[in-house]
Amino acid sequence: MFTIYRPYPDIERSVATLSEQDLHTVGRVNVSLIVKAILGRLGLAIYDSELLDTNETAKWYWNQGEPFLNDLMYYYNVAEELWLDVGGLGYNYLKHDEEVIEDCAYIENEGKWNEHHGRLHQLVMLKNDRQWYKRKFRDMRHYDIRDSSLFIDGKPRKITMRGIKKQCEVLENV
Repeated sequence: MFTIYRPYPDIERSVATLSEQDLHTVGRVNVSLIVKAILGRLGLAIYDSELLDTNETAKWYWNQGEPFLNDLMYYYNVAEELWLDVGGLGYNYLKHDEEVIEDCAYIENEGKWNEHHGRLHQLVMLKNDRQWYKRKFRDMRHYDIRDSSLFIDGKPRKITMRGIKKQCEVLENV
């Protein structure tokens, strides 16, 4: 699944919860692909921007032409730093785009994110890797979400505790 996990409104806390696999794939590769698609759509670089039309996560970060580049770059930089801390290879996927990104008018643009968005991400992360994430999201480890789509029509889904009880199966012995 091509997405960016954000289990908390705070980006540093969100990235710190990622498993090593997700830290590389989600935190670095997926974010860099969305940033490159945005730069391509803005005409600031020669990259394919089809991802912004076909992927719900990318649509949200594109934000109808006013992309949330600040969120993406902050997420990427935190993930890059943590990746190096765990011994990952230090390849910077956005090395050739740094100057363009710094000069982009949308670099200050931030999306609004709250705990209802994050709670759904916690449930999906648990569904995808229960062994790792059950230690991170102890209060959610007993739930298994049925519908794991995080975004609909380019907008992040939210879920309340009442919604969790309606949309999740309760797991025993977790």
